[in-house]
Amino acid sequence: MFKKRMALPQKDYDLMELIMLYPGTQYDYDQGEKHGLLEMLNILFTMKISAEEKKRLLEKNYGIIMTKNMDEEVEYMCNLSEGILKQGLEQGLEQGIEIGKAQGIQEGELISAIKLTKNLIKSSKIDVYKAMALLDLPQDIRKIVIEEINKEK
Repeated sequence: MFKKRMALPQKDYDLMELIMLYPGTQYDYDQGEKHGLLEMLNILFTMKISAEEKKRLLEKNYGIIMTKNMDEEVEYMCNLSEGILKQGLEQGLEQGIEIGKAQGIQEGELISAIKLTKNLIKSSKIDVYKAMALLDLPQDIRKIVIEEINKEK
């Protein structure tokens, strides 16, 4: 019922090879210039041209007949790359919003600290250092508060 395994030395079956290709980013597809495999990979994997244009270029430049199956594969690859791009943009936007919120909160806290310090100085007739100590302002913003108050003098 079970087939007997063949005993081969590990060096004959534990093989891995990695090939990295770096296709160019600009080809003049319609000038008839041929760039071979790298150009074809660029056509397939670039996100800058539509699926219809990719299929047209593959047929024109490489004689690849777009069967229903091939057409579906090209569409799938285009949708996949567009999906990855969309996901990356959404993630970047979310991170940007979070960073913006954090910066806005910090800026709001700084403006509040400056206003509170000014009010305390005026109402209690104390110096800026005493006011900041009473307000228990964080050390990292005290220098900025002093600079802002000194600007107005």
